Amino acid sequence: MTTHGKFTNKINSFNSFNSINSAVNINATVTGDERRQILRWLSPLDPQQRHHAVRTNRFDGVGDWLLETSEFRKWSNSNSESDQAVLFCYGNPGVGKTHLSSLVIDYLCDQAEGKDIAVAGLYCDFKDQQEQSASSMLGAILKQLVNRGETPEHVQQAFQKAKKEFGGRSLRLPDLVDILKKTIALLPQVFICLDALDESAPRTQLELFRSLQNIIRESPSTRVFLTGRPHIRKEIEKRFSQAVMIPISPFQQDIQIFLETSLDRDPEPDAMDDNLRTDIMRTIPTTISAM
Repeated sequence: MTTHGKFTNKINSFNSFNSINSAVNINATVTGDERRQILRWLSPLDPQQRHHAVRTNRFDGVGDWLLETSEFRKWSNSNSESDQAVLFCYGNPGVGKTHLSSLVIDYLCDQAEGKDIAVAGLYCDFKDQQEQSASSMLGAILKQLVNRGETPEHVQQAFQKAKKEFGGRSLRLPDLVDILKKTIALLPQVFICLDALDESAPRTQLELFRSLQNIIRESPSTRVFLTGRPHIRKEIEKRFSQAVMIPISPFQQDIQIFLETSLDRDPEPDAMDDNLRTDIMRTIPTTISAM
């Protein structure tokens, strides 16, 4: 059985942590409607929808090699203060970085089950640069951290204060980061996963880097998983000097699994004889791996 085959098939796999109510300072007077207002106020983004779409199209077994590397195991299993809080996977377009991100999120959620550990993630998209500001993205991370438990008191207070000012003000980035840090401090460990960071606008990237530096500095047990194209590697190294780097390239076993599954799903299997299938399985994985 593959590593992925052992995972729990949870549709809403973000924020898979228990007993958060015991870890946060809550105010029991928050109504369901007010809670929904708070979540909308934190961010209009809904990364769970994107995650569901990506994980639905994943192929079992593809990408398991990443979860088995010593770098990933050390990064994901350590809950102590560490200089290697950031894991960056980089590769060219089309090598499967987004699918790996969804795999990592699901793996972390399954590992966090039954523990006071939070997992939050977001998928950057070039087409959504206008909506995906640093504030809305980090707000979406914060929204995920509080979405499964009662709303922390400091979040409620910030919402009530903003609601009274100028007809309901949104959070500025510094204030949002401050609230996010306070929320993270209430939990033993938090994993933040950001996919395709290179697809965010340059200014947004800069603000995200600075915010993550701030968060890691004050919450050293926080772990950050990032993916992107190779050209942002230098910026990652500059911002996070101890970051763990893992290059992503076509992996022959992944290619074989993809081809076998695709051929098995062919709606017209009789259109291909065994000889052609054998040629495809022999030639394509070797050719792509050599690129």
